[in-house]
Amino acid sequence: METLAHLEESQMVFHRNKSIFVDLSIHKAFNLPKLHSMEHYPDNTMNFGTSDNYNTEYMERLHIDLTKDAYRSTNRKDEFLQMTLWLERKEKIPCHTQFIDWKLCGSLGPPIIENLNPGIIYERKLTMSKHPTHKSIKFSLLETNYGASFFCDALSRYIVGLINPNLTPAQIEREANGFDVPFNAVPVFHKTKFSTSDPYINTKPVNLIVDSIHAQPEQLLRSSDKVPSQFDTALINTGHGGDEPGTEPP
Repeated sequence: METLAHLEESQMVFHRNKSIFVDLSIHKAFNLPKLHSMEHYPDNTMNFGTSDNYNTEYMERLHIDLTKDAYRSTNRKDEFLQMTLWLERKEKIPCHTQFIDWKLCGSLGPPIIENLNPGIIYERKLTMSKHPTHKSIKFSLLETNYGASFFCDALSRYIVGLINPNLTPAQIEREANGFDVPFNAVPVFHKTKFSTSDPYINTKPVNLIVDSIHAQPEQLLRSSDKVPSQFDTALINTGHGGDEPGTEPP
């Protein structure tokens, strides 16, 4: 009761002196919902034991969900960055769940064009960035960081075979042993994209990215976190195989 008496007394003092805010042009009116609700605090506390429709456990639940659980998911180093990322991913999970439910319930498919031949196989177009990811990477780093073992030897055989296309594999191997590559570094691209035109669009053709090949070594971020390497497997048709990429003639 003593605390409630202090609360009522503080409200009376405020209302007696609140006109000073109007006189100094700090505030024009005091029709604030929170200020009005404070007048009901004493009666609600005496009748219900707490303010109506208010419980301190509400904030505790929010504190657990947004702070405690987020902190437990970190390694106690750079915790604010990790907590923010954890909360961001937690918010995305319900959105992704709704998307999956929408797909499972039967989403609308793309419009069907009558003159579209379903037997047509649309060719993929190779897309490269205008500039390489790294302008110059030494052969030694290609072998250690990119896993390109014996890169210099393979490059020597390729150059010799390109210069002398009539040589046999054994002759190319002998010539490559004494061949000196006139450089020791090459530009590197970390990603290659494959796109194809969308046959379901009646307007100007739009190229859609349908696949990509990654060749990216492990990276160290400024926050001392490591991004794992990613190297995709690809079948390359060098022109000596069959009609289909990666196949040999019978």
